[in-house]
Parts: sequence; C-alpha cells; structure tokens
Amino acid sequence: MSLKYILILLLFTLVSTYIAFLNPHEVEVFISQNRSIHLPMVLLLFSFILFGVVVTVLLNWMHQFRKALKRSGDHFREKREKKKLRQFEQLYEKAENLVNAGRLDKAQLLLEGILENHPNHIGALFHLGNIMNKKGEREKALELHAIAARQAPENIKILSHLAEDYSAAGLPGKEIKALEAIKRFSADSPEVLGKMRDSYLKNKNWAQATQAQKRILSLANNEEDRHREQRRLSEVTYAKAIDHFENGHKDIGIFELKRAIKADSTFLPAHIRLGDVLLAAGEAKAALKAYKTAFEKTGSPVCLLRMEQYYTDAGQPEEMIQVYRNAIDKAADNGKETLTLILAKLLLGLGKAEEAIELLSEVARNGLFLHDLLLADAYLESNDTTGQAEKLSRSAYEKAIASFPAFTCSQCHAPAGQWQDHCPACHRLNSLTASINC
Repeated sequence: MSLKYILILLLFTLVSTYIAFLNPHEVEVFISQNRSIHLPMVLLLFSFILFGVVVTVLLNWMHQFRKALKRSGDHFREKREKKKLRQFEQLYEKAENLVNAGRLDKAQLLLEGILENHPNHIGALFHLGNIMNKKGEREKALELHAIAARQAPENIKILSHLAEDYSAAGLPGKEIKALEAIKRFSADSPEVLGKMRDSYLKNKNWAQATQAQKRILSLANNEEDRHREQRRLSEVTYAKAIDHFENGHKDIGIFELKRAIKADSTFLPAHIRLGDVLLAAGEAKAALKAYKTAFEKTGSPVCLLRMEQYYTDAGQPEEMIQVYRNAIDKAADNGKETLTLILAKLLLGLGKAEEAIELLSEVARNGLFLHDLLLADAYLESNDTTGQAEKLSRSAYEKAIASFPAFTCSQCHAPAGQWQDHCPACHRLNSLTASINC
C-alpha cells in the first residue's frame, strides 16, 4: 500500500479520535427530525475507522487496476515496436547483403524505405551514403554521412568516410576536423595520420604536414616501413621547397631541398631540382657538383643526362664520354645496357659511329636499332654498292635519337618522353625510371 493511502486511513483515525474526545461517552445520531438514537462513542469510532479502511482499500485497488492497465498497454506497444524493429532490421540485413553483392539499385530502394520510417538509422545512412558516392552524387553522400556521424560521433568508420567526402568536396578544414575526431580514439594510427598529412599538404599547411609525417615515421616498426616513411618525409619537404620557389623564395627553397636530401639521400627529385636551380642561377660548378652527388647517391641516369648537357654547353664532350665510360664500368648488369645506349646516342651525335657500333656490340643485345647497325656493317663487309648500309645507318641513328632516353613510371607503367619529378599520367612523385624502349 502506498504512502498516500496510509495517510488517508490515518486521517480517518484522527477524525474519529477527535470526535471521541469531544464526546467521550455517547453520541446522539438523528434519524429524522423527531427521532434519534444514542450510540456509544467506541462504536462510532470503530465505524469511522472501518469506513476509512474500506475507502483506503478501494482507492488502492483502483490505483493498482489502473497501473495494471497501463503495464498491459505498455507491454503491447513494446511488443509491437519490437516486431516492427525486427522487420526493419531484417530489411537492413537484406539491404546490406545487396550492397555486398554489388546490387546497389535494389539496396538503395530498401535503405531509403528504412530511412523513411527511421531517419536516424546509422547503418542505413552509412551504406546509402556509400552508394551515393559510387553513383557520383557527392553532395548527397556527404549529407548522409554527416547525419550518421552526428548519431554516432565515435564511429571511426563513419568519420573516416565523412573525412573522405570532405576531401572530395575540397573542404580540407572540415576534413581535418573529422580526422581529428578519429584521432581522439586512435591517436597512433598511421592510416589516420597519413590522411591528416595529405590533407595538410593539399592546404599547404607545411608545418602540420611535417609534424604528422614525423609522427608516422616514429611509429614505423620495421626497416622497410622506416625507409618508406623517411622517403615520404623527403617528399613532404620537397613539396614545401617547390612552394617556396613558386612564391619567389629561392634561398628558402634551396634550404628545403637540402633538408629533403638530408632526410633521404636517395630522393632523386630534390637532387635534380637543386642542380637545376643552381644552374639557372649561374652557379654552374655548384650545379655540376650537385649532379655528381646525385649520381653517387641514386645511380640514376638522369643525373648523367644533366651532366651531359653541362659538358656539351661547355664544349667538353670528351669529359662526359669518360664520365659515361666510368659509370658503365661500375654499373651492375641491369644498368650497363641503359648507360651504354645513352652513351651510344652521344657518340652518334658527335659523329663517332664506329665507337658507337663497337660499344653497342660489346654490351647491347636484341635492340631494334642495333639490328640495323649490325646489318649495315654486314653490307659494308660485302662491298655493297646499293646504298643499303648508309640507309640502315641513318635508320639506326634516327631510332636511337627517338628512343633515348626513354622513361617509364614504376607505378602505372606509363611511358614518358623525358624525365620529370612526377609521372605525367598518375602524378606519382619520383616514379619515372630510365628504360630501354628501342
């Protein structure tokens, strides 16, 4: 029995006691105007108390009855809601299976139906946002993922997709906020830090990009990872240097290039750009030294091509020929042929065809332009007078000029006519390597 019903019963008892106090012996009760009866006060007191008990019991019973009705109604509504929820979850599971099966149109219909009744259903918002992304509806995808993130502010997967949406929309500030929210739950995640670094780079926030990359480097747990992340630190520093050059800050740009080389001495773009900048500034000897250092550290033929240009402009081709020969002598087997063909091109350009034929005969195998040269030599040995030897020599020369140097992207394998610091096809930095394409 609740407190209020106990108080009602107590009230009846107090009233009865008070009446008994006023008339301690008996009470006259009028039945009509002329008739009355005298009742003992004890009896009247008992009657009041009994009446109070009856009223209290009735009130309590009515209260319990109402509570039972309410519980019954709540149970019915809860059962109905659970059934409805089960149906929606079954629909969601079906939609999720359709997404995984790649049947996006049917999945979209089911997910949209779920959201009509449950507009804050996290899973439906997330998957429908992904479908919109795949269909190219970026703004709708961002809107759906943003709603999902508000419903689940600690869901790393949703926040990660939202960050990608902001990145695609060109909103680096909001992308960083989403990534920082993820970072609160996974502060030492190289993947998250990498995305933050890339976002900082797009926004030219060099200090934050460098800090993020240094943190990634500190988390590398094996030599391969450390080497890769050290190279990435050089790339970040190189990007900073290029930005300074574009803004007319040559001295700061040179300083950053040297920092990029210090971070990774094998990072070719920084070496080449440093030599190019020095050469353009009239510091030819410093540029030549930079190219030589670059070749020592990287072994890339690009460095020798830059040196060749220097010696050619200086009227010292013999110096470059000797540099090439020294490089060929020291090169590994897989590098000898490329260097040999590049030197052969220089020799042909200088009119030293016999030296070129001798050089190619020693090292190169199965090259198309080499085939023409050897065939021309055979015509000469047979005292041919038809002019085929000259024709073939000219053909070989033209093919050599057209074919060398050739470069190929190590990532997308796209060809490039000349070396650049990035692939013209996939824009991957420092991915072009010298290749034989003849």
